[in-house]
Amino acid sequence: MKLLLWLAIGLVVVGLWRSKKSHVEAGIASGKSTVEPMVRCVQCEVYLPASEAIVNSSGDVFCGEEHRSRHSPA
Repeated sequence: MKLLLWLAIGLVVVGLWRSKKSHVEAGIASGKSTVEPMVRCVQCEVYLPASEAIVNSSGDVFCGEEHRSRHSPA
């Protein structure tokens, strides 16, 4: 009985692994990139996704409005 339980658990794990692997391969084959470029905040030097960054008129990148307002150009 224990052997059947372990076999069932193993099959579930292998099935999940294959499902995830095929999902990733399908995304790569379709040309969709799941990787987003990262940028660094000028004020605190923390990396964040480019889509979440705030960029001022001179091209400096910030992680939030507070850091943008506190930044004084060097």
